[in-house]
Amino acid sequence: MARKFYREVMAAVLLLMVSLATAPVVQAQTQAQEAGRRINQLAPDEHQAIMELMTNLMPRDSFEKRMEQVREQMFAQVSEVAAQQRRPLPYDASERMQRAMKNAISYEDVLYLTAEAYVKHFTAAEIREIADFYNMPVGRKLARLQPEIMADIMPKISDTINDRVLKAMQREGLTIRSVSSNQ
Repeated sequence: MARKFYREVMAAVLLLMVSLATAPVVQAQTQAQEAGRRINQLAPDEHQAIMELMTNLMPRDSFEKRMEQVREQMFAQVSEVAAQQRRPLPYDASERMQRAMKNAISYEDVLYLTAEAYVKHFTAAEIREIADFYNMPVGRKLARLQPEIMADIMPKISDTINDRVLKAMQREGLTIRSVSSNQ
């Protein structure tokens, strides 16, 4: 019974991860592979510029930190649901979840998917200019600190939105419990 519940929870977690990527796992893998092929078909100087930009925008260690943050948040949610249902997770659930996430999307997948979006919206010359900025000390600092900055900002934005929407809903005669982490 606990094993079935664990499988259901892990399936839900994987679906949540996929929903964050806006595509089913198989589609996401196919999309990443196709993006990689398209990026690898660029002229050598364009390919070098976009990949340099991507690795500057998202250094591997920043990616790993962000994925760990996402995993921790998701695991906390899964643990809360398990506790509410009085169904304990296996002792190694956190480790399994970490492996599942690593198997679901790779650093390279994210680089290629992101690169493809940049190529869609920026010319090769613009990409080189952006890459030049991220090669400067302040650009490298921004790339390194961006995950921490977003980690500082997002809970505040989320709490602000939640609080305002809840108050607006109450003014409209709708009453629900607060989902804000401050309440």
